[in-house]
Amino acid sequence: MLNKIYAYLERNIRMIRSAPGEIFQITIWPLIGLLSIGLLGNFVVGTGASTNTIGFIILGVLIWNFFSVSARSMFVGFMYDVWDECLKHHFTNPVRTRDFLLGNGIFALTSSIIGFILVGLLSIYLFNFNVFSIGFYLIPGLFIVLLHGLADGLIVNSLILRKGYGYHSLGWAIPGFVMIFSGVYYPINTLPEIMQKIAFFLPSSHAIEGLRGIIGLSNAGISEFYIGIPLAIIYFSISAWIFKTSITKAKHNGFITKY
Repeated sequence: MLNKIYAYLERNIRMIRSAPGEIFQITIWPLIGLLSIGLLGNFVVGTGASTNTIGFIILGVLIWNFFSVSARSMFVGFMYDVWDECLKHHFTNPVRTRDFLLGNGIFALTSSIIGFILVGLLSIYLFNFNVFSIGFYLIPGLFIVLLHGLADGLIVNSLILRKGYGYHSLGWAIPGFVMIFSGVYYPINTLPEIMQKIAFFLPSSHAIEGLRGIIGLSNAGISEFYIGIPLAIIYFSISAWIFKTSITKAKHNGFITKY
């Protein structure tokens, strides 16, 4: 099993080596997000807003970069096989769904951590905000965000297997949609009531609110993790099951041979 997991991990690494532009999703895009929103935060503080505003916004951006990279890594790891038309070869061999999940999941985790450390260090230098001061509680917070991101990527992969390639654009659209409800740039309680109810069922919103509360940027705290962690595990488990059944269905009806 370990050889199969490593094969997926090695495949992703080789794809980045052969197409260096792919590294942009780990480095350049998170940096652009940090700079654009961070500079906006500086402007807002300069107009008289609380100095906590910059930390509030930067923390949201850093956590959301982690989410986006993890979701896209799981999605793109699947799309490599679709684009190269070799998905059918992978899943007609003795490769289990868990091998795919673990191999691409490890790659997503590694990519997300690299991007997070990069923009986290830059946020100290550029905006005097140290996300690493959160300490141990970064682990459960990022764990929630990682599972939620992986789950979103798997749902898009499942839609492609069931409905066709036309759904691949959701791989970029869904993170943006989820961001609206996750309180990345604003407190959850500023959302309309119906949107707050939706946000309650999103693991990412609890992760961001909890991390903000730990460093005094909101009234929330670690109690948010008690909701976010079970939600994230449920999300990931359901999405992994949907992906597995989608693979099985695509094999039975021959749809997988299109890729």
